[in-house]
Amino acid sequence: MYKTLLATALVAQCFNAHKSDDDDDYKKKFYDEKNHSEESRNDLRIGVFSDLHLNLRYDRYFDRRPNRLGDCWPTSGEMSDVSAPLGRYFCDPPMELIDVMLDEFVKAHGEQDVIFLTGDYTGQHMALDPEEWFGEKADEGAEDTYPFLLAIHSKLVSILGDKFPRALIIPAFGNNDTKYHDNPIPSEN
Repeated sequence: MYKTLLATALVAQCFNAHKSDDDDDYKKKFYDEKNHSEESRNDLRIGVFSDLHLNLRYDRYFDRRPNRLGDCWPTSGEMSDVSAPLGRYFCDPPMELIDVMLDEFVKAHGEQDVIFLTGDYTGQHMALDPEEWFGEKADEGAEDTYPFLLAIHSKLVSILGDKFPRALIIPAFGNNDTKYHDNPIPSEN
């Protein structure tokens, strides 16, 4: 509840700042003629991105296995003769596709004041499976994918900051975005 109130307060503060007619420096800093007309200078522009599922391990030469298992990277997929630099069906997208999508969004909608990033921005199987790390199904050979998850968070923060330098970015974690999938509390054992 506190996080929701804080986010609401930040958006309201941003909205109220845009309504101020006597702060010309603020308007000059956050608006330019390319992205905003004179009539729309008091409008709050909000972008929403959901379920990006970025896969930094994506390999353009790997596809999912015929049984739809695997994740399109060398240790979890099947080699393909066809290069797919912008992604494949049933595979989480590579950075190149996310980059193109964000560029197209900026072309179509211009600079945003607020970006809501509503979760699941990391690819499938990046969050650790608690069943493989704790309890009866613990597997000593389970791969530690947490560094990849952190790299995805870092990469998205960087690219969103580059594409939307003036926007307030408000993220929310999805079930794939925390260290352990579905954010369970690991057992004490």
